[in-house]
Amino acid sequence: TQSKESSGINAEYGGKGIEYLIKAYHSASLHIEKSLEDFLKCTECSKVLHGYIMAESKESYTYAQHLQSLKSILQILITKGHRLLESMVDSEAEVTETIREYLGKAKVHLEEVEEAQLFV
Repeated sequence: TQSKESSGINAEYGGKGIEYLIKAYHSASLHIEKSLEDFLKCTECSKVLHGYIMAESKESYTYAQHLQSLKSILQILITKGHRLLESMVDSEAEVTETIREYLGKAKVHLEEVEEAQLFV
């Protein structure tokens, strides 16, 4: 088991790691609607953020802020992902199906975040 001191250190560095991931996501998200590669990178980043933030202590002073950031990230991903999907209607079915699948997962994560926000 961890001591209170070491778990505090992990929370501090974990919080900073989340902040760095959020910043990285926002810089990578600029061209999601034009680039499948950027969309896929942002999808992976949002999954990692979702895992970290949903596992964060509800008592953490950054929890509500991180939930709001994740909500914004997922909304951007979904909106721009739909634009990407519309621009790729003539692409291979496998590509468009992959985008749809990721968008579906992002919507589920968004619902989970919105539900968690009700209890903050």
